[in-house]
Amino acid sequence: MPLKNSISIRTPLFSFDGNDTNGGTPPQEPTPEEKKAAEEKAKQEAQNKQYAERAERAAEAARKKLLEDLGVSDPEEAKKLLKAAKDAEDAKKSEQEKLQAQIDEATKEAEKAKADAKAIQEASLKRVQDSEIKIAASAPVMDKDGKTVLRPEFLPEAIPDVLVHLNREGIVEKDGSFEGIEKALAELAKAKPHWLAKKTEKRPVNGNPQGPQGRKSQPTNDSSSGPKTTAGGSL
Repeated sequence: MPLKNSISIRTPLFSFDGNDTNGGTPPQEPTPEEKKAAEEKAKQEAQNKQYAERAERAAEAARKKLLEDLGVSDPEEAKKLLKAAKDAEDAKKSEQEKLQAQIDEATKEAEKAKADAKAIQEASLKRVQDSEIKIAASAPVMDKDGKTVLRPEFLPEAIPDVLVHLNREGIVEKDGSFEGIEKALAELAKAKPHWLAKKTEKRPVNGNPQGPQGRKSQPTNDSSSGPKTTAGGSL
């Protein structure tokens, strides 16, 4: 007698020969090219691993050799030695930088002192030059006979302008004095004639162009022209 409300369970059938009884596609075998690529990849990975192991062994040998050269066996001790050496190098570098800074500062001070001394010397020479220019500009230039004025003196109020506008390129210092001042003043006199005093003619000392010869003789009264007297009175 069949059971009521029975459940029917169906299980798929599998084939152990690799074929899916439900119509599935069996896995494909790799192609020769794929097999060759996989083999080369595995070979390359093995070589890379071998190279990495060799590099690691070489590095380890180098570290051991370095430790032997330093005379230590503990890597931590080697690190301390290297740190101490670096600190000493940094301190030495710092001292050198400080010394170089001091040298640079001393060099700057020496250059400044030299520049200040040069400026003082130039200012002193300019004062002497200005003094000689004032003296030369304040006096007229006469000919060799001292009778004709070749260049009148500059007006006193024009002397400050003379010092400013005078061309000093041709003025040179020689043996404590300056040459070329008069030439520069002559050029300035041509350019600025209104700065010059007016020419004046020389006058005779007595103030009379005709001199003593131009005077007319005048009669004078003296004892020889007056009336003669005797002991008794006038004659």
